[in-house]
Amino acid sequence: LAAQWQDPGHESQCDSSCNACLRDYINLSYHSLLDWRLALDMAHLLANPQHPLDLQTPWGSRTNPWQRLMQGSQAPIPTLMGQLGYNKTAVQLGSLTGYLKQGRSKKMRIFRHPLWTDEHPTWLESTAAAENSYPGYKISPGDPFLGLRRPGDLA
Repeated sequence: LAAQWQDPGHESQCDSSCNACLRDYINLSYHSLLDWRLALDMAHLLANPQHPLDLQTPWGSRTNPWQRLMQGSQAPIPTLMGQLGYNKTAVQLGSLTGYLKQGRSKKMRIFRHPLWTDEHPTWLESTAAAENSYPGYKISPGDPFLGLRRPGDLA
């Protein structure tokens, strides 16, 4: 399934789930919750609890599938952040990327894996770097899973 779902033809057309991967009539009520990237992450974790769970680390010889949503000027997340009034160009904070919103209330969204908690060491390192480099900004997490489904929550 990983090869099928990560095929460029599928990956470029399916940002979360479709009839070719996870959706069918039986799980209709769950369509908005399904995501093939999360499904593959969970399968990787079952096979190997040490599997790196992030948005960057390659999956063997394949690119991490979260990268298509995060990297590039036409990628969905930078485009969305620009539409929400954030700088479309991300700032690097350790291994994570953040988006700045300037104005009266300075905000920063730092994107992390959807399964991470606030106690994840990489998250803590990146927020510390953000606090040092961008004092006065309100720092909040963002993730591509919720960003695609509830974009207004990132505003």
